[in-house]
Amino acid sequence: MTLKKAWKSFENILPQFLGVIILVGILLSILDTQFISKIIVGESGWFGVIISAVIGSITLIPGFVAFPLKPLNRFGPLHLYLL
Repeated sequence: MTLKKAWKSFENILPQFLGVIILVGILLSILDTQFISKIIVGESGWFGVIISAVIGSITLIPGFVAFPLKPLNRFGPLHLYLL
């Protein structure tokens, strides 16, 4: 029963998860490491920190956070964080 519920939750977030993986793969194939390091380190300052935080929070959302939050999507503005 619990495994079925977990599998259903996984199926619900799978499209977004695959979308993020595909987007990151495309961006990594287009952008070289020198360009990425120039954006997030060195003289970029706070801009680099903010860019890194935003991209990191989107790409590294852990499953143990996404699984329980997805059913709450129907209750209101939480859907902005779960796109």
